[in-house]
Amino acid sequence: MRVIQKKVLNELSKQMLLGKVLAKRKVVLDVFDGMVVFRAPRVEEAVVVSEN
Repeated sequence: MRVIQKKVLNELSKQMLLGKVLAKRKVVLDVFDGMVVFRAPRVEEAVVVSEN
């Protein structure tokens, strides 16, 4: 679990520093061929899921 969390946070940090992910914007996390990818949500994904 910690390995996944670390991978996600590291990639998210890199994307924010590069200006590809903006603060306070919704993003979708996908994994393709073992690579973590962040993208803007599609219209059908715009439903907000509450946090626990």
